[in-house]
Amino acid sequence: MRSTRIAERGLTLIEVLVVILFVAIGIYLPTLQHSNHGAGYRALKDSTQFRGISQAMVLFADENDGMFPLPSIVDGDSTTVPGPTEAKDTTANMFSALIMTGLVTPEMLISPSEVNGNIEECENYEFDEPSAAADPPNARWDPAFRADFTTGIGNVSYAHLMPSEDRMSLWRTDAPATTPIVGNRGPRVEKKGGELVADAESNTFLIHGGRKSWEGNIVFADGHADFLKSMTLPDGDHLFFDEEAPGNANLGIFVEAGKTRDQFKAIWD
Repeated sequence: MRSTRIAERGLTLIEVLVVILFVAIGIYLPTLQHSNHGAGYRALKDSTQFRGISQAMVLFADENDGMFPLPSIVDGDSTTVPGPTEAKDTTANMFSALIMTGLVTPEMLISPSEVNGNIEECENYEFDEPSAAADPPNARWDPAFRADFTTGIGNVSYAHLMPSEDRMSLWRTDAPATTPIVGNRGPRVEKKGGELVADAESNTFLIHGGRKSWEGNIVFADGHADFLKSMTLPDGDHLFFDEEAPGNANLGIFVEAGKTRDQFKAIWD
């Protein structure tokens, strides 16, 4: 009888507001939870992908005299890409060669925190006789795999150490443990008035950091990964600037390569 009377009298204004409040909580709470934990989740997943990439590079090196993927050596007979040997050591060729081994997937090369709309997973990678190769049946990777997001769609989120000149000795498993090998890409950095100045409008600040700061995962030569909140390492070495001193880090996405460091061309966003 009581329930009948309640149904007949209807809801008061306060009761209506309470109902609306609970409905709103039901709708927005999952969104708020995702917002609060999404960044941390993406950073964790990014770190997991880096560990997978690092392990793949070590496994590759175990079969190649301790050398991390280097297209100029892998494709010495030019069955994949014709032309000068060292010019093959671009980011796209490097990661494509790693994909071809089956040690990484195209998906692993896209950050879960990617903010650049021109960077997407390669969904049509050709493992068997890639048509873009010079000699498809004997190709060592798919040359159609791209890293240049400035001229179209790129398939790589991550930066790596420039494998040039003195740094070639660092592109190995026996490099000093503190050598950064691969990580979240950073902004363009230039020297102005004796100071290193980063592009304040770079998209890379939004990957893990705030609008004005860079944060990211870096994998080192010994395989360990750290989440850094600075582009400068403890020894003062900048992650994303090509300093002249030997043995310094310089991580980037390189669309051109060669024998000397000045033949490498990095892209920035």
